[in-house]
Amino acid sequence: MDSTEVRLWIEIIAAAVLPIAVGGVVLERIMIKRGIGVRTIQFIGISTISPLVLILGLEGILEKSAIGALLGALVGYLFANIGQYDKRKDDGQDA
Repeated sequence: MDSTEVRLWIEIIAAAVLPIAVGGVVLERIMIKRGIGVRTIQFIGISTISPLVLILGLEGILEKSAIGALLGALVGYLFANIGQYDKRKDDGQDA
């Protein structure tokens, strides 16, 4: 396998992750009859944007500095206010 073929397979796998991740989350939420919360939205955002950044980087559309900035923004978004959404209230309700 040459590097072009390896790159192509990585892009195909990354592109396949997009509908699988989003479809899996939506299907799971429908099956357990729960709504989409903040963590679900974050997961969908990360699982959608990460493969897109990978594909655009492999194709040479994004420069290395832009990839680093986007990945840093993704990590910052994922971990920003992480404790805020997981706090349980003392009034007997689950978060």
